[in-house]
This record gives sequence, structure tokens and C-alpha cells, in this order.
Amino acid sequence: MIGNYLFIALLGIFCGVCIWWGVRVLPKENWQFFASIPVKKQDDGTWDAVNITWYGLLLSSANVFAAMIFFVMLGSVGKPFSAGLLLLLSLLLICVPASSLVARIVERKAATLTIGGAAFVGAIAAPFLIILLNRFAGKAMGFELPIAQTLAACAVSFLFGEGMGRLSCLSYGCCYGKPVEETRGILRRLFEKVPLVFHGSSKKISYASGLEGRKVVPIQPITMIACVSFGMITLLLFAEGYFLASYLVASVFANFWRVFSEIFRADFRGGGK
Repeated sequence: MIGNYLFIALLGIFCGVCIWWGVRVLPKENWQFFASIPVKKQDDGTWDAVNITWYGLLLSSANVFAAMIFFVMLGSVGKPFSAGLLLLLSLLLICVPASSLVARIVERKAATLTIGGAAFVGAIAAPFLIILLNRFAGKAMGFELPIAQTLAACAVSFLFGEGMGRLSCLSYGCCYGKPVEETRGILRRLFEKVPLVFHGSSKKISYASGLEGRKVVPIQPITMIACVSFGMITLLLFAEGYFLASYLVASVFANFWRVFSEIFRADFRGGGK
């Protein structure tokens, strides 16, 4: 059991260091583009290029990080990597299209994706996918995924992915908070001490809301800390054998925070409700 506590503690330290680093450097102007690949040279000597953003690099890294936690959790209850991989790929086949479809329905925005929408659909689909995999692939490959442990692994790993994925938002300047001056009372006094300030005209907070250089509510770091903290709590519940509690706490918090955090956000969420 000491090994479990040590693993969770080291995981928390790693996430904490990443959050500290991200808050300090990613809102700066020079931390939006990671690389640029020249594609075509123009007559005036300039180049058309494909930009590779820190947003994409950090978000994909957060997805890999969450998947690693998912596989570790399933492995800890004796389930093979192949079973977890089949479930993960099945979820992606459903959630990737859903991320666009839900955005079109809820936000009425065609050219966007929504993690919250994908997670909502994935949470509904996951139990049925587990049952189908057990009935067909499980019989052929000799595995059976237990419902409670597998759902808990999905929910807990999602919290870590959701939390660490907000590093990408710090780089791109999206999912940003309201100006601090729009808050009141104790919240304003608190946010005045720990605001976020973004720089760079190509960041979304600048061109979409004109908030470059202004103090805004640090909702991305708050989300990272909240999600990682509850990820660690529910991972500990999982390690102690409270699988159903781990799943329920992780799921309830993830959905609650998705709604509650909207109170502090200023970015345009689309024409729907």
C-alpha cells in the first residue's frame, strides 16, 4: 500500500510542477507557436507555412498522460493492456465525432470541437461498450473488463487529462476568465492577487475579447488544480478498493466543475445554451 501512496504523491508532484511552469510561462507571447514548417515561397520572399502550436503539443501530451493513467489503473486490477486499448479506441471512435456534433447542437458553432460534449457522450457510451467488448472481443481474446473498475479508470484518468489539458489553453489563450474588475467582494480581492495576464495579439483572448494585457480570473489554473486534486483523491479511492465511490466522485465532480467554471469564463461559448 505504501507503493500506492508513493505513486499518487509523485503523480501529484509532477502535475504540480507542470501547473507552476505553465502559469509562469505559457501566457507569454512567445509560447504560442512551437514550430513552423515552410510550405511555399512567395514572390516577395516570404513563406507560407504550417504552424505547429504549443496548444496541439500540450493537448496531445495531456491525452497520452491520461491514457497512461488509464492503463496503469486497469493493469493494477490484473486486466491486460490489449483490453484497455480496445476500449480506448472504441471510445475514440464515438467521442471524436461527438465532439463536433455536440458543439454544433449546443453551441451552434460549426468549426469547433467540445471536450465537454465528447466526455458527456463517452460517459453514456462507456458502460455499453464494456458490455459489448466483454461479450465479443473478450470471449475471443480471453479477458473480461469489470464494470466498476473500468468505469472508475475512465473517469479518474479523464480528470487528469482535463486538468493537464488546460496547459494548452494557457498557451493559446482560450477558455479564459472574466476581467478581474468584473468580479466583486472577496473574489475580486483574491483574484487581484493571483490574476492571469496574457500577451500576444494572436492569442484568442486578444483577438476575440480584446483582453490582452489585462488581469483576468485565472480559471485555467484553478481548473487544473481542482481536477488534479480530485484525480488524486479518486485514484486513492481506487487504490483502496472503493471502485464505485471512485467512479461516482470523479464523474460527479467532472460534470459539476464543467458547469460551475462557466460562471468565471468570458470567452464566447456559441449561440446555444
